[in-house]
Amino acid sequence: GIAKGSARSIKGFDLFQNLSECRDILPHFGGHPMAAGMTLNLEDVSALRERINRQAEAVLTEEDFIPVQDVDLCCRLEDITVDSIAEMNMLAPFGTGNPKPFVLVSDVKIDDSRKIGANKNHLKLVLADGENKLDCIGFYKGAIEDGIVPGAKISIVGELSINEWNNRKKPQLMIKDAAVNEWQLFDLRGKRSWEEKILQLDPAKRACICFREETKAKLTGTGLEEELTVISGPEEAERLDLESRYAVFIDIPPSLDIFDQVIKGEKLERIYLIFYQSDEHFFSTFPTREYFKWYYAFLLKRGSFDLPKYGGELARHKGWTKDTIDFMTKVFFELGFVTIENGVLSVVYHAEKRDLTDSETYREKQRLIELEQKLIYSSADELKQWLDKRMAENAVAYKV
Repeated sequence: GIAKGSARSIKGFDLFQNLSECRDILPHFGGHPMAAGMTLNLEDVSALRERINRQAEAVLTEEDFIPVQDVDLCCRLEDITVDSIAEMNMLAPFGTGNPKPFVLVSDVKIDDSRKIGANKNHLKLVLADGENKLDCIGFYKGAIEDGIVPGAKISIVGELSINEWNNRKKPQLMIKDAAVNEWQLFDLRGKRSWEEKILQLDPAKRACICFREETKAKLTGTGLEEELTVISGPEEAERLDLESRYAVFIDIPPSLDIFDQVIKGEKLERIYLIFYQSDEHFFSTFPTREYFKWYYAFLLKRGSFDLPKYGGELARHKGWTKDTIDFMTKVFFELGFVTIENGVLSVVYHAEKRDLTDSETYREKQRLIELEQKLIYSSADELKQWLDKRMAENAVAYKV
């Protein structure tokens, strides 16, 4: 009929003081503000639970439940040596009244990162700063790697120790917590298993975005279709709030203007780029001016041309696609160089001389090709620098 227990507290709730208010049902207890031990009648356990919960609700706020780690020292990698750690260990023994020092290493580049252990739930990092390197170990911190882009700069709080192996001593940092203090770009373009990666993100943080309704249809069954936001125009882009979110771009935007409105001056934590494209992509090829020159000369010589009947044959003869022939035909029609009736092209002789860029179709395709080159074929580093610049410019513009 006797219950024995131990307790641990957090800052803001003095455990010993609050247990003292329950002396009538606690014949034996002892401890300090952060920890205690007790013995009581088994029948009084429920009453103790109710009282302690009421006391906690009366004094604690939501902020009190946010874990806080005090930092004793901010270090550079060059400060962390076997000798400096040995000197710090002279402050031992460490305990409640003399806690082991916690150090902070800020904004240092990750030289190597990998999950270790049989279940890959531990983390090993190597930090580098010029000639200095530091091994870091995080037990049960493997998930941290999923939120770090290779080559990113990281800040780590932890305890220093000396790792001795094969008669060699090296400084080591045991990871308590880690943070990346700038927004990160996760490049998932062309990756087959991107859905699995996105589904692992915190649902409260992720914001999945696409620019075409047909893209949403293709996500049916992935578990993401219900939370997908379709941006079909400037108004939807303007209303979107991505502050401190993980923005996931499923497909490519129709223009940089729309993309700018989406990312505007937001303080995003992460951007995940999927930029999914179907096999029959609109931005397939862009005919050179030599293509147009040859095709126009061909039409001038013939006078008329039955496109549905002979277009495919002409494309094969030139090694072009039928889409290329159709595109150039539409440009010539917009410029007034040809007329079309029932698919038959007729040349307009003595038409006004105009440049290809006078065609809206030509300009639109040129713009989309440039967009694709920027968003699809640039490297992750190039995209990060480009987005940094655009987001900085947008932030200034939106403040004004």
